[in-house]
Amino acid sequence: MRLHNRFRSLWLVWILLLCTQPLAAQSGQPHLELDNYIDVDWCVDGFFTNLPSTIDAVRWRWNQEPTDDQRWQWFTVQNGTATRCLIITSEDLKQDPPVVYVQLRDLDGTIISLSAPFIKAPPIQVTIEIVSPERAMNYYTNRDHVTLRVINHSGGHDGYIAIWYEPGIVFHDFSLSPQEEFQRDFPLPEREGEIVTTVVVNGERITNSRQIDFVVTRDVTPPVLTNTNATVETTDQSTRLIMSGQFADAYAPLPRAVEWQFLARDGTTIGAPVFHILTDDEVQAVTTAALVSDGTPYQLAVALGAVPNQAHTLQVRVFDRAGNGQPITPIQLNSTSVPHIVHIPFIGR
Repeated sequence: MRLHNRFRSLWLVWILLLCTQPLAAQSGQPHLELDNYIDVDWCVDGFFTNLPSTIDAVRWRWNQEPTDDQRWQWFTVQNGTATRCLIITSEDLKQDPPVVYVQLRDLDGTIISLSAPFIKAPPIQVTIEIVSPERAMNYYTNRDHVTLRVINHSGGHDGYIAIWYEPGIVFHDFSLSPQEEFQRDFPLPEREGEIVTTVVVNGERITNSRQIDFVVTRDVTPPVLTNTNATVETTDQSTRLIMSGQFADAYAPLPRAVEWQFLARDGTTIGAPVFHILTDDEVQAVTTAALVSDGTPYQLAVALGAVPNQAHTLQVRVFDRAGNGQPITPIQLNSTSVPHIVHIPFIGR
């Protein structure tokens, strides 16, 4: 009697194992869920669960049910699950959101129909900037490196900057933390001229990325000034710096900026230097001048503001787009008289 009960117990355990293990994978209804990214092959991954193991073929169509003339493709189910690349096109993406309709065919001819919307992951939010030197125009530099700034508002994970050396490209990788402002210097080729740089910031996946191409002009040669005439013109209304001459630079026909500094009679500086970016009204090419080989004839006029009483001379530098400065001969100011102190005797009564 005990032996019979022992065999009966083993039989019950065996039945329970058969019931629990295979059926657990088949519990629930077949289900389809889509990834939220499109990969580089225009593929959206579909994740299938709770499938019968006898499914052997699949077909799908975006935004409408598959038609009978669509070709069935092979399909493999393992432990009730499967993954399939569902190709999507730009035309399919015009519907918002696009919906994929999938048909799965069983060995006995039964067809299971599933559908799911494709909700694309939001694009990463990043600000990508090339930071130029203080006195340089945007995308110009006189340094041996380029400064990259990336502000990771949301979604940025990592990236790289590619700098074209002609021939060849040099890649520099970087990583980003959430809500990080990233700034770093990357070396440039030693040559002057236009240097193409590409900056890519990736999100969680490489397809959710942001790319910007920049052209950085490297110029380390100061401009050449010839036949320079400069004076400070003072009227009741204003005091202006008036200059003319020839300006020669490889990357700009005219000066971009001037900087001036007042000096006292003993050569000490008065106040801080003033860096001023010239407007089109302040600097112009002299088209009526005869053509010369040593630069573009120009003239400029810029307001200086109030002249300090102690000012004796004006020191001026002329800048190109990359921030290279060239000084001119200091200009002696007309109002250089020294105030006289008059003593008036006090006569008492």
